[in-house]
Amino acid sequence: MSQTKTAIVTSAFLLLFVSACASGGASSREKGMGTGAVLGAGTGAIIGSATGDAAEGALIGGALGAITGGIIGDQQGAAANRDAATNERLRQQELELERQRRELEELRRQQNAN
Repeated sequence: MSQTKTAIVTSAFLLLFVSACASGGASSREKGMGTGAVLGAGTGAIIGSATGDAAEGALIGGALGAITGGIIGDQQGAAANRDAATNERLRQQELELERQRRELEELRRQQNAN
């Protein structure tokens, strides 16, 4: 791959990274994609340099890393959402139990007063 193509690919990755950071907090999918792309590109460049084309290796490794990282990040995000929903249900149940305890206490007081 020529130096021009390498510069274009590198610029595209940097632009993607900067735009993701500028759009606010990154989701777990976006974080996974970024991490995967960086690790994949680094690994691909090392392997590609052994075969004669580090830039092509970085491009292929970065793409595969981004896809894999995105899948892993998406699964982590889904697990975090499930955990949050479970914690909310638990909180609601605790509130209901406390309400029922107060109601039972009040009924006991009324029964003892009679």
